[in-house]
Amino acid sequence: MTILVTGGSGFIGRHIVARLSRSHEVLAPSHAHLDLTDTDAVQAWLADQHVEAVVHAAVKPGHRSAADTTSLTEQNLRMFFAILRCRGSFGRFVVVGSGAAYGVLRPLSGVREDELGAVVPSDPHGFSKYVEALVLAGDDNAVELRPFGVYGPGEDYSIRFISNACCKALAGLPITLRRDRHFSYVWVEDLAAVVEYALGDRQDESLPAGAYNVTPAAPVRLLEVAEMVVEASGKRVPIVVADEGMGLDYYGDGGKLRAALPAWKAMTVNEGVANLYRWYADHRDVVDEAALFVDR
Repeated sequence: MTILVTGGSGFIGRHIVARLSRSHEVLAPSHAHLDLTDTDAVQAWLADQHVEAVVHAAVKPGHRSAADTTSLTEQNLRMFFAILRCRGSFGRFVVVGSGAAYGVLRPLSGVREDELGAVVPSDPHGFSKYVEALVLAGDDNAVELRPFGVYGPGEDYSIRFISNACCKALAGLPITLRRDRHFSYVWVEDLAAVVEYALGDRQDESLPAGAYNVTPAAPVRLLEVAEMVVEASGKRVPIVVADEGMGLDYYGDGGKLRAALPAWKAMTVNEGVANLYRWYADHRDVVDEAALFVDR
């Protein structure tokens, strides 16, 4: 297949491109080559390239290190609807959504796909993903994936908890977290594998159209993750929790995905943490240790 992957230079997008490039022709234009908020440019590009499927992973970042978080909802939805406007020019549409579509200002404790809309998200990122989810529900050739936490090599270690903890342990610094909470993490390459199944062309097994939480079998506490990092490092680094008590749960029920895709086997967090620590140990040159002294 010839596939357009948007957001191919981002953390998740890079892994999706690497995975799909093994078996497909992948086109992943940078923002300089295709402005996804320009509807006419998107239409012209798709008319010229004749792609068979689109994987939409592009998103305007709203995290603590983002240079610009203004107009986040508008920018995300403009990108989405620019592609949707050309829906008739390609087949399978795979969208990397987010558990934030359920609303992050309440506990999400094993939330199911059919609970979308119980709360309308008030944050810009969650609201944009909520709108996308509502629109895609009416598309019988679209797959919407809702991961909660995604981790792996190449993420922003200055703000992403597991990578930050690995880098701090590697440097012999205390591992810090604001508050313990139950969280759902998926290894980024496992998410990329689900995207490949979602394209619907695998001979062994494909993922039917619909919305799916992309979560492992069980959530994990952040404090447990920190302890896994300490174990992987073999060092005696302290773990510092700023606030007592538990924060809001943030994990989904992944039963629908596992039932539809029994061939998918997610890496356990324990295995993933060990793999990620080894990766950072082998790539210490990518880490600016000065950035680890600032808790964001």
